[in-house]
Amino acid sequence: MKNVPFNEADIRNLIDEIHAEKDMLVPRCSECASPCGRNDDFDMNKLQNADPEIRSLKVLLLFGIRGLATLIYNAGINGVSVCVADELFAKALFAIGEDWGTKELQPVIFEFAEVSSSCVKAIETATE
Repeated sequence: MKNVPFNEADIRNLIDEIHAEKDMLVPRCSECASPCGRNDDFDMNKLQNADPEIRSLKVLLLFGIRGLATLIYNAGINGVSVCVADELFAKALFAIGEDWGTKELQPVIFEFAEVSSSCVKAIETATE
C-alpha cells in the first residue's frame, strides 16, 4: 500500500479546492460574518489544546480517516470497487470539529471501526 505524499503547495491547492466546492454547495455563504461549519476552516489549535483524552480520540479518528481513505484509494487504482464511506468520513470529520466529550465521541469511533473493518474485508475478498 502506498501513502500519498503531500507538500505545502499540494496542501494549499487542496484547501483551495475545498473552498471552491463549499462555494458551489452553498453560494455566498463564505461572505457571511457568522462563523459556522459551512464557512470557516477548522482551527487546529482547538485540537492541539484540547483535553488530552479528547485530543487522543479525535486524533484516532483522523488517523482512521487517513488509513481508510488510503485503503479505498489504493483499492480503486487497482480496479477494486469497495464500500462507499463518504457519509462515515463526513460524520467523523464533523465529530472532530465539535466540542464533544468522550461520551459523544466513542460511538462515532466504534462506528468508524466497524465500517472500516467491513471495508477491509470487502477489499480482501475482492483481491483474493
